Amino acid sequence: MHLFFSQRTSVWMTGALLLLAGCLAPQADDTSLSLRFRNWWNYYERGLACLRSGQPAAARADFERCLGERGGARFSDDQDRWRARTYGMHVVEGYFPNRELGIACYEAHDYTNATRWLERSLQQTPSGRAKHYLNLIHQREAQARRPAPPQVVWDGPSRVITRERYVLVRGAVHAAGYASGLTVAGHPHPVELAQTQLPFATRVPLREGTNEIRVEAADLAGNRITATRTYLADWQPPMLTIQRVSRETDGQWRVTGSCRDDHGLASLRVGVVDLPRPTGTNDTVWPFDVRIHALDALLVAEDRAGNRLETQLTLETLSATEAPLKHASEVALADTPVTTDTPAAPHLAPATTDVTVDRLAPSLQLRGLRDISVVLEEEFYLDGTAADGGGLRTVTINGEELLAEADRGALRSCFARRLPLLPGTNNLTVTATDRAGNRTVRQTTVVRRAPEQQDRALRLSVGLPPLLPADAGPIGVRAKRGMECELVREPIRFRLLERDEGWDYILREQGLSISDLADPRAALRIGKLMPAEMLLMGRLITEARGLTIYVKAVDTASGEVLFAADVYSTDPDRTLDEDAANLILKIKQGFSLVSAAVIRRQGATATLGIGTRDGAGVGHRFVVARGTAEGDNPSGSLRRADGRPVQLVMERVEKDSAVARIIPADASDSIQEGDHVYAR
Repeated sequence: MHLFFSQRTSVWMTGALLLLAGCLAPQADDTSLSLRFRNWWNYYERGLACLRSGQPAAARADFERCLGERGGARFSDDQDRWRARTYGMHVVEGYFPNRELGIACYEAHDYTNATRWLERSLQQTPSGRAKHYLNLIHQREAQARRPAPPQVVWDGPSRVITRERYVLVRGAVHAAGYASGLTVAGHPHPVELAQTQLPFATRVPLREGTNEIRVEAADLAGNRITATRTYLADWQPPMLTIQRVSRETDGQWRVTGSCRDDHGLASLRVGVVDLPRPTGTNDTVWPFDVRIHALDALLVAEDRAGNRLETQLTLETLSATEAPLKHASEVALADTPVTTDTPAAPHLAPATTDVTVDRLAPSLQLRGLRDISVVLEEEFYLDGTAADGGGLRTVTINGEELLAEADRGALRSCFARRLPLLPGTNNLTVTATDRAGNRTVRQTTVVRRAPEQQDRALRLSVGLPPLLPADAGPIGVRAKRGMECELVREPIRFRLLERDEGWDYILREQGLSISDLADPRAALRIGKLMPAEMLLMGRLITEARGLTIYVKAVDTASGEVLFAADVYSTDPDRTLDEDAANLILKIKQGFSLVSAAVIRRQGATATLGIGTRDGAGVGHRFVVARGTAEGDNPSGSLRRADGRPVQLVMERVEKDSAVARIIPADASDSIQEGDHVYAR
């Protein structure tokens, strides 16, 4: 048995040696360029050289041998990828035989096969170079056909009214001539691969009032189109005034007043009863005359944007309003305004008989207001009630008049405002003035702080090592500078660490050379010396008629590639800075600042209501904030363990959900359903 095994082993080894000798033996060249061995990577290298020297037919033959489409190679490989291992520790950086075959076909004017191979390359491993050449083919087609201009198809109604300060503008550009350019609300959206249907979804800030959001699109045939959609931003709730309150003989209360909203009222309800809109009135004014049976009733007004005003008409409130501090006959209308330190309302003046009868200031109640409030939001909701038995003349917040001229003299005004806040300290002053000139002033201070999860110190820390290859020279330095400039541009997405001379020390201490950075596992060793959680490891690849910049985002704790992106430049001398910035923008988009809720917790893992559709990916990191289950604001304080924020790291991501690991594991009990997570 031993003899049999030895004989079999000897035969196997002999065959292997003969095969290896055959692989290594010099072969006759079948092109003008040298070809030492007949493996797929040899043909690929020679094909690239042929393409650079302007021999597309020879390049096409070599790439077809790489792919196994044509005989000649002892081994073939038909998969495009950024890093292909040949033998031993040798690799090919940027192995794209399908793409380069498509380019060779393009150079030979075989556009049908060029499209076929380029599309196959994009299906396997997308690259900017393949998209560029596919765009050139589509441009030829579009210019020959002269298609109709693009059309913008919006999602949702043609006119939108909203109470939000931001709106998600969604739709798609339909272009038979391939949409190649897109600008939404003045912000250009780079389009690498022109498409016949180009979807867009952009979060756009609104200003109060009418907003015309413009979408501009262009196609490869040179057609351009502009489409607009109107978004009406109504941030303020309705105003409600009560002109008269009286007790009826049957014990009911009769309340007469009106409700107003500049952009239209949707409903008015007392208790559970919806009041009918009076005929002959527009939707901005809603007069009412109701009888209230209960001792108290909730009056709710809602406008078309969804803003609500609520006020409780209690027995105490109705009684106080019914028994005025002075009679209406003691206050008369006049053409001359009152001379006081508060601007008077037009056509209102104290009675000429005896204004001294009214010395009582209006009542002014602000719901839940404290002397100092600390908030995290960008606006402050303030609601209250001003009342005066002789009639109100003005109600102002920081000088802004709330009472409509037609409502001057009302006994009671119920108001609410959503006030924008600046970061830091905001002083608010609310003033109510009656028709006799008496004033009541309430002041408060609102301090707006940034939520903890927005602290830049929590952003993912990244390092940007020197770009490969080591002899990239000035162009490598310039590309790195362009990437760094985009990384530190507002708004900050990553916290950039070492930028220049620090890398010499780090590489030297770890015994690494710049060429060692080609292996993602080098990130594990670099992570021991610098506190970067992620390295952006880049390479310059000189192509035929262009330059590719390729970057991998590598986790320094695991050595795993979390994200990869590239850009292709046909004129690096002119566009390299812009191309490098666009590459970082693509990486930022790959790590979107998204948030989600904790659906449930199982041991040391948590299930989140977020997935690939929202931009989440394996390895992405989140911090956790206390949720509404504890009565906190969703943007409240962070969960902490030993003074450090608890983190969640995505381990499995589906389309609409994800499972994340809790770090540290002993902090698992602190995570609860209803908590909110925010991308770091």
